[in-house]
Parts: sequence; structure tokens; C-alpha cells
Amino acid sequence: MLDDALAQLPGIHRHGTPILIRTDSAGSAKAFLRHLRYLRYLRICGMDIGLSVGIAVAAAVRRAIRSLPERIWHPALDQD
Repeated sequence: MLDDALAQLPGIHRHGTPILIRTDSAGSAKAFLRHLRYLRYLRICGMDIGLSVGIAVAAAVRRAIRSLPERIWHPALDQD
């Protein structure tokens, strides 16, 4: 489905504009993520693919994050 969606983009946008592909944990199947990495690899062919995969933050993940020392955190002022 993703390839079909990308194919519908006009060539000037598909090969000249950064494209962000976002998914939640339902899209985190290994095969799908592997395909996204392959699309990122194809950047040499003109596609500038970015990806964002959201996950549910379970109790174990929250505990791990909270266990990090305060000194390593810094404000996220922009996407970079």
C-alpha cells in the first residue's frame, strides 16, 4: 500500500521533496520497517524518505526512562 501511495505522488514531489512516513506500533512489523529502511537507502535514486514510528510506552519503558539521570536531559527546541 505504501508503494502505491508513493507512486501516486507526482514525480517532481516524489523525487525532489522530503517525504516523512509516519506509523504507529501497528506498522512496526519487521518486514515493513525493513522496507522503509530500503526506501531510505534509495535516496541515491532521488527519494528523500524520513520515517517516524511511534510505540506505546509501557510501564517498563517508563521506568527505564525515569531511571536516567537528570543531567542527560536537554530541551527539544526543534525537530533536529
